[in-house]
Amino acid sequence: MEKNYIYRCSKGCPIGKKCFLFKVTDIITTPMKMKQKCMAQKKEILLTIAEGSEDFLVEKSMEVEDE
Repeated sequence: MEKNYIYRCSKGCPIGKKCFLFKVTDIITTPMKMKQKCMAQKKEILLTIAEGSEDFLVEKSMEVEDE
């Protein structure tokens, strides 16, 4: 089994959604900025992926490896 980390947007959504951003095998340690098309606000928003930022949340998931 492989560990994956799913990053979701948590930046003040008017409809309370947590949109998928990306999935990686390791936690992002280097701060980065990214633009995301917000479906609720109908515009691009700037997110900061860094420790202490409230723009995102991380979920751990387990997936079965391909055979």
